[in-house]
Amino acid sequence: IRQKGVAQLINAVKKLSNDLNFKLLIIGSKWYGRNSKDKYLKYLNEISSEIANKIIFTGYIPYNEMPKLHAISDIAVVPSLWEEPAGRVVIEAEASGLPVIVSDSGGISDYICEESAIVVKRGSNFEEELSEALKKLIMDVDLRERMGTSGHIFAQKYNPENYYRELYDYVKMLI
Repeated sequence: IRQKGVAQLINAVKKLSNDLNFKLLIIGSKWYGRNSKDKYLKYLNEISSEIANKIIFTGYIPYNEMPKLHAISDIAVVPSLWEEPAGRVVIEAEASGLPVIVSDSGGISDYICEESAIVVKRGSNFEEELSEALKKLIMDVDLRERMGTSGHIFAQKYNPENYYRELYDYVKMLI
């Protein structure tokens, strides 16, 4: 959907040099499990036609298959335009050891640490800054690895055991 910033991500990728070696996976569909081609998907295909060899639209991917996609990825990008309340996809990417590029949207900043993410401010320069962040991470393997490691460590605070322990401690404090 438009609010996820996919068109802006495609436009940012179009600004990258053709010499850079990468593929962009656009993962997901409009509604869970439905891979119908709506007007927006047709629009995305149109604006990406000149770089079609660099982009793969996967359509819907079952949740349990996502770790496989993380394993073959080097970077996760969450360019949300709307006030994303709590993008779980960010924590999942970090937990998988991926550096993340995110917009300054809603609650996303609560789920990153400075060492694991590049935050891009939404506004008139959003696509350009998104492109620069992509270029920086595509070109610097060491930075990607450091950020990925930091994100993996940071994401552990959201694992189920920690969540349960914190909830238990909170409830115990109320009693």
